[in-house]
Formats: sequence, structure tokens, C-alpha cells
Amino acid sequence: MKTILEANLPISHVLIKAVEFLQEQPRHGGEIFQIVPCKDKQSEFLNKNNHPNDLDLFSKEELRSKVSPVTEDINSWLKENGYNITLQPVLNDPYSFAVASILEVATEWLKKGEETSIPVGPSLSYKAFKLSDMRIAANHIKNYPHPKISIRTRSNDTVEFLKSDGLVTNPLKMYEFACDNMVKNNLENVWGSSSVDRGQFSTITIPELNIDVRPDISWLVDLKFASEINWYRITEALQQIKFKMNKVGTEVKTAVAIQVVSGSICISTKDLPSYVVDSPFYIWITRKGLVQPYFSGHIGLESFQEQKITL
Repeated sequence: MKTILEANLPISHVLIKAVEFLQEQPRHGGEIFQIVPCKDKQSEFLNKNNHPNDLDLFSKEELRSKVSPVTEDINSWLKENGYNITLQPVLNDPYSFAVASILEVATEWLKKGEETSIPVGPSLSYKAFKLSDMRIAANHIKNYPHPKISIRTRSNDTVEFLKSDGLVTNPLKMYEFACDNMVKNNLENVWGSSSVDRGQFSTITIPELNIDVRPDISWLVDLKFASEINWYRITEALQQIKFKMNKVGTEVKTAVAIQVVSGSICISTKDLPSYVVDSPFYIWITRKGLVQPYFSGHIGLESFQEQKITL
């Protein structure tokens, strides 16, 4: 079952920055530009991610951008920040420009974990780490065999896990399903939710991850920025996502870049059981106030880090 990573905030960020750049150009004389979708997937994205206030929840160090009429300036900026996605320069268009946005967020567990492994055979295991003495909450989901595990971090962001149990779908759709179908019970957890059992697991064992992927966001191509007089369109859209998770915490690093051209239409105890994430799973990282998680994914076994067992 394959690994899928999503980070939509930097996509929203580059679109907003493109509009701001166009409206600041003297040649447009104060024209108001709007984002105009040309494809169903573009419309779906805009409808579900029309939450500009979400961007205010991240510091300038966590979420930053660069706009330039020189494509190579954007490529150099991305390279300087550790990304290797590269936009193709546009020829014969004096009004073309490029935009890039970077989101980088690190979290730390409340208590550093310990290295361990998850056995998968007589001579093979996955690198893993174990967390204990943590705020480990289990959300029970109606008609689903596994709980959604939630762990608070030092930054107060929450990392959540849900074993996929052979079901692989869009991670954000699965997040909505899990939230909509949490079973209510009489237990009160430290965060005030009656759907959470905070005393079910004493520890949680999680695979160690180090993933670098380039999701296909070519569906953004032909998205328009239009005023009553002028219009521009995206001709190229790239994204790179790096995700690390280990005994210290999590690290999300992602960059989005677009090329735009002018004129075209278109808490636990020792006697409780432990929980081991030993199969493919969904993961979400949220921040209080966000409408959707700023990072989501489905982690397949191919992303687990194998290690040989020495007998």
C-alpha cells in the first residue's frame, strides 16, 4: 500500500502571493485579480482550502515565500533552502513571473522517546521508537477496528495516527471520516473531549520515517489569475515534501513553486497495554485554530526503514 503525503497550505500561499504580486504592479493600475479555476480539481481545492486566516497561525520562519519575474531567482532560492525542484524559464513573455512558498515546521515530543524496532520476520524489523509518559489519547471510531491516536507536542501541535487496515484513500478525506465518526463515551480527557480515552495505552511504538517525495500538482496548470482587463495562467506547478519522524519529534519541510505567464484563457500508567503502529497508517499534524491539518499522509510499508536482525 503506497505512501501519500499532502501539504496544502503552501499551495494556498503561492496562489495568494501571486495575486498580491499582480495587484501591486503599476501597469495594472489597481486592478483587482481573482483566482479562476479551469478544472474540477482546481475548484475542489479552492472550495476546501479557502481559509486565508489559517496562514496567520504560522510564523514568518515557518511559512515564507518569494516572488520574482526571473525564474532562476526562484530556483536559486529553493536550492539555497535545500529543495531540488526546478521551474523551467519562460521565453518571450516580459510579464511572466514565478512564485515559491516554503512551509517548515518541527515538533518535539513532550518526552524524548527511546529507539526500538518492530519485528516483521525472523531476520527483519523496522526501525522504530517508543514514547511513554505522554499525553496519549485514543479516539474510538464507529465501525472502524482501530482507534485514532493523538499525541500532544511541546509546541502544542497534535500528531495523530490511524492504522489504515488495508483502506487507502485521500488522507484528508479519511481525517474527516475519523472526526465525523468518533464514538462518544463517558470518559473525560485532559483536553475536554468526551470521545477520548486517555488511559488506554501506556506507550506507543511508531516506525521511524525519513521520506522525500514530489507529489504531482500538475492539476494546477491553467489555473487563472484574472481581472476585468488582464489575465494570467499557471504553466508549471511543482511540490517537494520532506517528512521525518523519530524519537525527538516530527519535521515537515515542503516547497511549492509555480510559473505564471500572461494572457491565455483557460497521560498513561505502567500496567496498561502498549500500542504498536506496525502496519500502514494515516498521519495528521494539526494546530489549534486550523480548519484542516497542515500535514497529512498515508504511510505504506515501503516507507518503513528496514533493519536486519542479528541473532
